[in-house]
Amino acid sequence: MDGLSRLIALNKRDNDISGLKISDDCFLTHLLFMDDVLIFLDTSTWDSCSFSKILSLFSSTTGMLASHSKSTITFSQTSIQETHFAHQLFPYCINPLDWGLKYLAFWIKPISQKVDDWVWLVTKMEKKLTIWSHRYLSRAGRLVLVKSILEATPVFWMALA
Repeated sequence: MDGLSRLIALNKRDNDISGLKISDDCFLTHLLFMDDVLIFLDTSTWDSCSFSKILSLFSSTTGMLASHSKSTITFSQTSIQETHFAHQLFPYCINPLDWGLKYLAFWIKPISQKVDDWVWLVTKMEKKLTIWSHRYLSRAGRLVLVKSILEATPVFWMALA
């Protein structure tokens, strides 16, 4: 994955891909953790073609391929033509940004103010708490248990400008 990171950084330095503009002099191109990857591209066909070449080179040298069943493309403010072109290059499932992104087994949502957006967290907590449901715990013991489960469950937020 370090090789993929270096390929992306090299292409960014050579202006083959632009990435996501964070500020005037800061662009985000990718986030990597183990085998989970988030790629941030401009909506241009140039960025899509350049990243397709990066992915092709990486795949041919390492033998590693992106999983079609686990990979998704999420667009924000793109034309129908750009969406169609990117989908031809990357035959992954397309999700709207409102649905959020799954990264490191957690959902990252641009706007998480709906109760339905947090069902996954409640379900995860209930699952961990059920093993204690038949045991007698004091109120303080239950609070400590809930607190430890909440602290062990990382939640990520994403702000869109």
